[in-house]
Amino acid sequence: MKILILIILIMMININIVLACTCIEENFIQAYNRASTIFEGKVDEIKINKDVNGLAEIKLSVNEYWKKETKKDIIIYSSQQEATCGYNFEKGKEYIVYAETLNKKLIVSLCGRTNELENAEDDLYILEDGTKPTTEAVTTELKAEWFVGGVVITVLILMYLVLSINQTKLR
Repeated sequence: MKILILIILIMMININIVLACTCIEENFIQAYNRASTIFEGKVDEIKINKDVNGLAEIKLSVNEYWKKETKKDIIIYSSQQEATCGYNFEKGKEYIVYAETLNKKLIVSLCGRTNELENAEDDLYILEDGTKPTTEAVTTELKAEWFVGGVVITVLILMYLVLSINQTKLR
């Protein structure tokens, strides 16, 4: 009987080990290249969602950013449990955040370089000065859409002018 209890206890310990988050350590360059955006921000609000994904919604006020233009207020998501590699943010604390885009959401993992600002001296030294966000950032994608739209409108106007000139000559 004692052996059976011992085997059950060992199996329970092994189950916990299997379910734990396992990370592959990465250097700054790898983290920088993998991140969709990198910014420094203060946690304003944390909403715990009860959906199937189990993601917490974290709202931060951005002080400065280094990669991808960012709004002053931003929402990121992280798993609610460290066992599933969720980062444990605390309201009122400041962080340097390395977020990846997944299904149009910014996701932060325990495995990334996201860290409390007071523990991120090395990253801040490498990143140097960041850029202050505006109230509403115009993202690179939006700029590209405006550019394409401008080109299309210009081509349409030119076509109209050419057709108008040709009609005038035919009269």
